[in-house]
Amino acid sequence: MGSAERRARELEARKADILEVSKELFFQHGYEGVSVKNICDAAEYGKSSIYALFKSKEDIYAHINLEGLTILADMMQKIEDRDLEKELLLCSETYFEFFLNYRSFYLALFYFANKQPIRDQLSQELIQALEFQRQRITEEIKDLFQRGMEEKVFRKLDVEQTNLLFWSGLSGIISNYSYLSPEEVPVENLRENCRQFAFLFLNGVKK
Repeated sequence: MGSAERRARELEARKADILEVSKELFFQHGYEGVSVKNICDAAEYGKSSIYALFKSKEDIYAHINLEGLTILADMMQKIEDRDLEKELLLCSETYFEFFLNYRSFYLALFYFANKQPIRDQLSQELIQALEFQRQRITEEIKDLFQRGMEEKVFRKLDVEQTNLLFWSGLSGIISNYSYLSPEEVPVENLRENCRQFAFLFLNGVKK
């Protein structure tokens, strides 16, 4: 292994360490409750080492959100059922499972989505990476709505708007429970609420 390759691996390992420590801090204290100094102290790196790899606290937080989006996108990409009704239910169930199993990522993503000042400070490359994962998450649903129209099962739809309404409604249901402690969340009730929403949504788009 050459010195350049060794150096690159060392930097990647350092970056992963910083992100792991930052993730724990953000998940425990929230975005506003964490500073770059907190990250430096917990990771045991100086500010120069942090800023050599990340432009800002916003940059670090966005990379953590990118990890969360990638996890959700990978989960959505595993849905293979081609039955329209079953597929919509599986999309709903998958999003519910993401909240259940990756709750801290869910809360971080929800916060990030509502903070334009954070996003305004990101590099174009990172913005594109985030958008790519968002597209991977939504393409399954968009394809489902398009197929439903082509098969004349669904009425004529604006696919983009219908996609937005589906995710907004599902997120709204889950977010009602998001600030309960894990022990307080009525898991089966929430699961059933998500299923019922998917059923109602499906009936709303059918001819």
